[in-house]
Amino acid sequence: LSGRPENYKAGSCIFPEAQRLSAIAPADARIFLLVSGAVTLTRYGKPISLIMPGEMFGVNSVIHPTSHFATATAMKDCTAISLDPKQFLHE
Repeated sequence: LSGRPENYKAGSCIFPEAQRLSAIAPADARIFLLVSGAVTLTRYGKPISLIMPGEMFGVNSVIHPTSHFATATAMKDCTAISLDPKQFLHE
């Protein structure tokens, strides 16, 4: 698999909870592989998960491409590989 590296500063929002995605072409529906740093996932303002290097996040937006389930925020400066879901799905 190949993807594009994306860098995020500590405190920046990678994607917000309930961000609407287009049902026809969910361009924002991406899977992320965290390479370095740390990301927290929050739902309704409460932490639900801490993502560490080697872990993936954003998967729900690919499975249910209507909105993001949680907010992803960089806790430290981080690098993540952004993967297009078409790499996982065969038409």
